[in-house]
Amino acid sequence: MTFDVNMIYGGLLVIFTVAFLYRYRRNQLRNRHVRERSAVQLEPLDTNHVVANDKLIVVSNITQEQLQHVLIAFCEARNDETITVWPEIIVAQDNRLAIVFPYDIAYEVFCELLNYIVYPLDLAAEPIAIGWATYPTDEDTLPKEMFDTPMMIFVPEEDQNYSQFFMVNSSGIGCHQQLLDPTGYKVHPKPEEPYMQPPFDSTDVDGWVKERVFIVDGK
Repeated sequence: MTFDVNMIYGGLLVIFTVAFLYRYRRNQLRNRHVRERSAVQLEPLDTNHVVANDKLIVVSNITQEQLQHVLIAFCEARNDETITVWPEIIVAQDNRLAIVFPYDIAYEVFCELLNYIVYPLDLAAEPIAIGWATYPTDEDTLPKEMFDTPMMIFVPEEDQNYSQFFMVNSSGIGCHQQLLDPTGYKVHPKPEEPYMQPPFDSTDVDGWVKERVFIVDGK
């Protein structure tokens, strides 16, 4: 009987140790990626003029308070020198959590934020985040197959290096891209995941908003 109990406790200890090491390695890699990407100079946002855009991230498996914590941490890191990201949390009428960008957002920052949400630090949560966006041809790191076309962006389940994305556009073309090596993307003419229409219209927030949460106060 004692032997069986010891075996159970030993097995649990191994499981907890592996889970801790996995989360620690994941967070260490994620921190390195954020530091490296944050060093890239971007044009500051013009926060005096709202820009109509279709950028949207819908998040689940996380509380509103947890999502606020994640976004504040990301903005503090990204907006250290100048404001390059200005997200707002929108609590929809059906209580789903969404993020919109009243002053628009660069493609690389959009992807970086999506990654940051999926792999939060110091939170007992495993969020799921799916983004929708359309970007023009002047986004250097965007795959050319995605130019000027609505696309859905998400982190694949088989992600192991914590910096990869899969995107599929409204025409059914998919791309697999690494955040740290955006030029080496792979095209999938017949992706496994189909494109889905966004559940909310980010250009008409008033039509589905229940609560609006401001993250950045401005400088």
